[in-house]
Amino acid sequence: MAMSDPQQLPPYAHPAQPGYPAPGYTGAPAPQGHPGPYPSAAQSTGSLGRIALILGILTVALSLVSTVATPFMLRGMGDMTLLSVFNLVVGLITFVLVVVTLVLGILGIRRRQQAVSAGIAIGIAASGLVGLLSGMLSGALFTMLN
Repeated sequence: MAMSDPQQLPPYAHPAQPGYPAPGYTGAPAPQGHPGPYPSAAQSTGSLGRIALILGILTVALSLVSTVATPFMLRGMGDMTLLSVFNLVVGLITFVLVVVTLVLGILGIRRRQQAVSAGIAIGIAASGLVGLLSGMLSGALFTMLN
């Protein structure tokens, strides 16, 4: 039995299973500047859903702080203009955060990255959008009735 015969394997060698690489095979070396055959931990974490969830929580926190601060601002100042400017700025920031949260959540779902976090973020963004739109409608209705 000669070792040069391709059908003969040494007694310690295991033949590779069909569809699987031989033991010890790590893939062809990657070209310089390209990732290897297996994704690294940084590539496979899928953080879009997590970022969307964090932005959603930040949006809820901003809305909560704004809601709690409004009565104190109303009592402390006699001028409604400053309160209106404050509410406008908070509303615009909330709107931007809601849209970014919604987009990142949808991208996270489509890429199947942190799908649960992305789904929760989409729910938070959708409820934030409903809250913003209902606030705008009630403000417009109040303005029309007065």
